[in-house]
Amino acid sequence: MGILTLLVACTEPEGLRGVTVKRVESRSELCGGPVQYADEGDFLLQNSRIRAVVLDAGHGASPALWGGALVDVDLVRPQAEFQGGRGLDQFFLILPTVNLNAPNPENGWVTSWRSPDGKKGVVRVVGRGDRVLAVLNLMDKIKELPAQVEEMLGMDLPTVQQLLKALFDVDLDLRAAMDIETQVLTSTDYILEEGVAYVRIVTTFRAVSEEVCSGDEDVDGDGMAGCADPDCSLDPTCPDWCEGIECEGDARCDAFFGGCFQGCTADGTCGSGQCDDVTGLCVPKIREMKPLVAGTSLLDLLSGGTLDLVGELVGADMSKILDALGPLLKEIKEKPGFAAGDMALLGANATTFVPGIGG
Repeated sequence: MGILTLLVACTEPEGLRGVTVKRVESRSELCGGPVQYADEGDFLLQNSRIRAVVLDAGHGASPALWGGALVDVDLVRPQAEFQGGRGLDQFFLILPTVNLNAPNPENGWVTSWRSPDGKKGVVRVVGRGDRVLAVLNLMDKIKELPAQVEEMLGMDLPTVQQLLKALFDVDLDLRAAMDIETQVLTSTDYILEEGVAYVRIVTTFRAVSEEVCSGDEDVDGDGMAGCADPDCSLDPTCPDWCEGIECEGDARCDAFFGGCFQGCTADGTCGSGQCDDVTGLCVPKIREMKPLVAGTSLLDLLSGGTLDLVGELVGADMSKILDALGPLLKEIKEKPGFAAGDMALLGANATTFVPGIGG
């Protein structure tokens, strides 16, 4: 989750109450300024203090060439010279990332929602993650290592693990250690509430299969097939991840979670789940990630230490490999994990800042 904040005066312009969330119909509705990027068709969030624009799918600026990023933010300025899209936007882009992947709405969607009382607006961006750094190509190579180890040694992984135990006293699930999560499905909400001077950013994600679904085949064995399976949504011909899912009674399909869910109660409660304001459904409860509180190697976190192992072994002769293998294997203590955060780019004239660890 991220928060983008702008400092503003204490007073609010008269006549602007509640939150507006809509598609931009005219360039006069945009922020305006030295680094404005958005255009007609993108999504505007505005209250009495700030306005912000989220890109629609299909166009964007590096590293979010496919859209879905928050690109323009400015104060609501009552002076005549700032009306009609002639603001002072100095903010360029903020983009949520999960395991160095950013959501690509070209294989998902961008939608907006406004609360019935008008006090809250949301622009939601859903899509599979696309890579923002080429280093993830190396992560894919690590995922191929189990099969390569079996081929090179002429034995299966369980046998290799028994040898590691006998030679180095190491208990290690090699397949799990190299199962780096490079494919995620993400849903990012850009949230603006009445009277505040910040946009709150909440990103939900889950790991998905790398397989492409087609026809009626249940590729990953989860009971869902073809376009009805969001785990296999890479098929560009799929018009809707809920296609083919039939819900009973009053339940409705949620495309992100790929299943049927009951609607939220009048007071917003959902029992063991949680109420999704945008869809109005009781979806599974989301586990929050723990913030990093100390210096952490991002690549080490993503690879569970496997990347360090590969780096040490590349180019080493067999005697050095045997000397180094035991200590290195003992350092691989966890299955590869997830790291998430927000990538921010500012205009050339903006004052930069660096938050502390965990900020």
